[in-house]
Amino acid sequence: MLETIRRRMSLGVNALALVLAGAAAGWADVKLPALISDHMVLQQGVSAAIWGTADPGEAVTVKFREREYSATAGADGKWRVYLEPLSAGGPFDLDVSGRNAVRIADVMVGEAWVCSGQSNMQWTVAQAMNPDQEKAAAQSPQIRMFTVKRTVADRPQEDFVGRWEVCSPETVGSFSAAGYYSAGNYTGA
Repeated sequence: MLETIRRRMSLGVNALALVLAGAAAGWADVKLPALISDHMVLQQGVSAAIWGTADPGEAVTVKFREREYSATAGADGKWRVYLEPLSAGGPFDLDVSGRNAVRIADVMVGEAWVCSGQSNMQWTVAQAMNPDQEKAAAQSPQIRMFTVKRTVADRPQEDFVGRWEVCSPETVGSFSAAGYYSAGNYTGA
């Protein structure tokens, strides 16, 4: 009798574990990479990509500037939509939903440049000539910078750690000087 009770309890625990495992796999949130986050800049005049992950087969909707785009996550959980070519402006909100909803706030559309290099791009405004004057004059919220945290990897990465910063007297000191001065010349800031 005791052995029968143990077997039934074991079957019940195993069945519960399978149900919980299935529930966990069936409730993955829609997730976006670090690049697609608050204060981001989308390139104007092109079909900008928005992508992320969700449960395989999950329907995902992206809403931006009164337009709606749909995708279905593939077997690997990845999904992607392409926004229609965008005109400059902002700030806007970008909403992504599946089983959960994510709002990306303060999105601008304009020129998005990749400024990459070694010492030339790592030299900050705080290290440049007249940093106090530059900080006082940095009233340019249309200029944003995304900085990727340095890390070592032995293979290509699908995401990284980083965040967008809006240009202000408080933040401009950490901006790449080359990137900041180039953006200022372009925007007239």
